[in-house]
Amino acid sequence: MVIFVADLAKLPENLCHVDCGFVSQNIYLYCASNQLATVVRGSFKQDDYKPLVELKGKEQILYVQAVGYPKQ
Repeated sequence: MVIFVADLAKLPENLCHVDCGFVSQNIYLYCASNQLATVVRGSFKQDDYKPLVELKGKEQILYVQAVGYPKQ
């Protein structure tokens, strides 16, 4: 699981989403070339993922991206 976190004190939120999109696309390309499956989720319960990261200040989870083996 990849958790995309942005510090909204450093960049405007719209630019954070764009940057996360670039990184996510690279993960998709890597997965496609290595027979892995991946999916980005922009709709998720923040509270489910907050215990996994130590958010500070204006940091916010923007997306989560699951990576794994495709269903056989």
